[in-house]
Amino acid sequence: MALREYKAIVNYETHQTLKDAFEVFLKDFKTTPEHTITTAMGNITIDEDDLSDEYDFMDDDDESGERRRRDREHRRAPHHKYQEIMQKLANRTQEEIVIDLDDLAAWENETGEGLKLVDSIELNTKHYVDIMSQAVDKVMPLPSSDVNFKDDVLDVLMARRQARNRELEEAAERDPTLEEDKFPAELTRRYTLVFKPRVNGPDFASKALAVRHVRGDNLGHLITVRAIVTRVSDVKPIVQVSAYTCDRCGCEIFQPVTDRQYGPLMMCPSADCKNNQSKGQLNPSTRASKFLPFQEVKVQEMAEQVPIGQIPRSLTIHCYGSLVRRVNPGDVVDISGIFLPTPYTGFKAMKAGLLTDTYLEAHHIRQHKKAYSEMIVDPSLTDWSSI
Repeated sequence: MALREYKAIVNYETHQTLKDAFEVFLKDFKTTPEHTITTAMGNITIDEDDLSDEYDFMDDDDESGERRRRDREHRRAPHHKYQEIMQKLANRTQEEIVIDLDDLAAWENETGEGLKLVDSIELNTKHYVDIMSQAVDKVMPLPSSDVNFKDDVLDVLMARRQARNRELEEAAERDPTLEEDKFPAELTRRYTLVFKPRVNGPDFASKALAVRHVRGDNLGHLITVRAIVTRVSDVKPIVQVSAYTCDRCGCEIFQPVTDRQYGPLMMCPSADCKNNQSKGQLNPSTRASKFLPFQEVKVQEMAEQVPIGQIPRSLTIHCYGSLVRRVNPGDVVDISGIFLPTPYTGFKAMKAGLLTDTYLEAHHIRQHKKAYSEMIVDPSLTDWSSI
């Protein structure tokens, strides 16, 4: 029986247009730190005019008053939000870049290009994580500090890999016939890119779903689940790029890993071994590989979300990078992420057949209750002298 074939029409011009739009957004988007904080606090103004005017007469001839006015003007001045974040990424002072979809929607409304970037991201988030990461790599500024002896081993390897990629690009410009042998992008990135869902949208109240309301229609979408954390695993390293070294030709081979399980390479696939007709053995190189922190979280429906006589349903959450150690058992959280399928492994795979399990790849976590260590004590409540 012959299999049916379907030729998928891929519009690469649209793909490049979206990538260019993301690059322009990362370079040109401006916002004020005051606006960012007030939006997060529910449009509560930081510096009320009546309070600031009340202290103006005390600060006219004082240095503290001048410093306060300068700080106020600095907060209200627009800044290139994502350029500053990318500079921190280049300087190794930050390891995560959060793309706020509210910022992207505001920029898209101002420019009026009509590309529907936010809607496309919410419907196919996994694909747009790669596109946005490529845009970040393209507009990433150079680090303001060089690699020194205080940096870790991975910084030294990264500096050498980036220098080698630049040498290969210059050689390709001189001679276009040369083959590209650049390091994979996952290996040279020192950050994790996540999306923060929209807050100012009209349907925000309906976005926080219960676990039983997550359906198959949500596969691949950016959704938000409200639940209580029941179990948290230990933080362990998960391989993102596996590196090997050939004992014959000495080439360094890299294998990007996208699943929870993978088969390590055994034979060298480099051009040198193919030309010499030799079968070089690959030795794993843990030092040159790239690992990410990984944590598995189990969440369960809250009591008010479970119908009478029903059993609470649970969902598995995968946390990577800086999202680990964000929640503890008993926390009530809103977890936003990508709802994805995953095949069963082990003995379950023998019985499951074509069935797959599902999980949520976390992108943003919002706590409903603060821990005692995060609470701020009012000084007036501890000042016994005033009593």
